Amino acid sequence: MKNWLMGLAVLLPSLIRADIIETNNIEDLYPHVEEGTLVLLGMTDTISDSSLSLGSKPWRHYIRRNLRKIQDLDQAGNLHDQWTFSVATTVPIQPVQKEIVEWIDTLQQKEIPVFCLTGRGRNTWYATVVDKVDKLTEFQLRSIGIDLKKSKVPEELKKADPQLFQNGVFYTDPYTTGGFIDKILDETGYLPKKIIVVYDQWSQLQSVEEKLTEAGIDHICVLYQRAEKERKDFNPLVAMLQLESLLETGIPLYEAEATEKASKLENTTADEIFQKLVNKNSALN
Repeated sequence: MKNWLMGLAVLLPSLIRADIIETNNIEDLYPHVEEGTLVLLGMTDTISDSSLSLGSKPWRHYIRRNLRKIQDLDQAGNLHDQWTFSVATTVPIQPVQKEIVEWIDTLQQKEIPVFCLTGRGRNTWYATVVDKVDKLTEFQLRSIGIDLKKSKVPEELKKADPQLFQNGVFYTDPYTTGGFIDKILDETGYLPKKIIVVYDQWSQLQSVEEKLTEAGIDHICVLYQRAEKERKDFNPLVAMLQLESLLETGIPLYEAEATEKASKLENTTADEIFQKLVNKNSALN
């Protein structure tokens, strides 16, 4: 029995390769794409990042962590949703890695299906219903040179619910990434030879790994946290000064401006600015 199990362990990887790998260089994935591969890329913090400290992943974590203490973040219209949406519609994004934009274009030219995954809904921003989130998403992608309407859509995927898949973007809210992919494949009958999923969250990749392994689909899950790691020197005071400027004037401070201002504030903390903005904006609602 022991020898039989050992033999099976050797055989299975040759039948279904199911890897979770970590990289900070998208070019490492180029050799893994072959004919029949479906490529799915997370949007925020995978394809794109904020051009400022304001809007970055550490900033979103900062305000979410602090707001959770005083607000129900599952309630529509909470300050987290208001602030992050205001930032998303004001602060330009940039590609996490310029090679991602080039890679997407190359895949499109080769007619390899390549699409974006976002935790947004077409009309949902976290817990809040917001009109035309999909238009914002497409605008953001186009602003960094990505047009996913150019991607080849397999015939089966054309049957996907347009609330979930539109113009090359999958809107996964309210599902886990794995549950969403499983739902799309089940409902459309699409069975790619291989799926490559690139995402910045380990928990979401675990859900993908579980579902695709159950389905018996050859896949590679890629943990890509380059955006987060490049923010290792994140200063919450800089980001909160930028938010303060945005909420008060409609325009955030540039990075150098906010950094210089922060360096001159000896007795002011990010938490103090946060609390001031909470008090002021809560009173307006």
